[in-house]
Amino acid sequence: MLAPYLRQKSIWSYNPSPTGCVLYLPLWHPNLSGPVFKDISTGGHTATVTTATWTTLGRDFESGTPDYIEVPAATLNFIAGAFSINMWVNFETVSANQNLICRGLTNTDGWRMIATSTDRLQFFTFQAAAEQNSFTDRDLFATGTWYHFGVTRSGTSVKLYINGAANVSGVGSHTNPKTSARTVKIGVYDDKSTNPFDGVMGEISVNEGAFSAEGEADYYNKTKFRYT
Repeated sequence: MLAPYLRQKSIWSYNPSPTGCVLYLPLWHPNLSGPVFKDISTGGHTATVTTATWTTLGRDFESGTPDYIEVPAATLNFIAGAFSINMWVNFETVSANQNLICRGLTNTDGWRMIATSTDRLQFFTFQAAAEQNSFTDRDLFATGTWYHFGVTRSGTSVKLYINGAANVSGVGSHTNPKTSARTVKIGVYDDKSTNPFDGVMGEISVNEGAFSAEGEADYYNKTKFRYT
């Protein structure tokens, strides 16, 4: 049985930034607890879970399996358009390269967002035999702590946010990603085995358009009650 507060609201109403939303996965919601479900956006993309366990705070990913979620979302084939990615994560392992979300292949096509072995957030855009990346300060992450990550891309500019605040240590000049027909992978790289994520993901959203600094702070403030 759903908790009373969940019965009173539609899932869509939990989306803190519904305008331009092309992927919304509140992984803590009981309606998304099965192995296959629809994302809560106008696209209604089918998400398939490989062994990541549902909890009331999100999906628990084990790196040894590895666990992941796959979504065939053509609307996330970003090329020239601006976009924003937001998610909440809690690491069970740090100081390891961990794929958070990607729709592409290194030096081939698409884009990728990772937590690195130096405990920073990093975002890549890819073209044939080329890549660009931007990243935050290092040594930011610890186990057992919830973090809100945000990435926005507009033109050549990528901005990164940790807990609603901008944090960019390395600034790349990002070329348009090469068009990609790949599926979205959450918690693992495109090959479904490399750089697995170890921890809990609470929610993930992707929007068309680049959020402002105020928009990123607003997303963090609207959702932090669940995790902090």
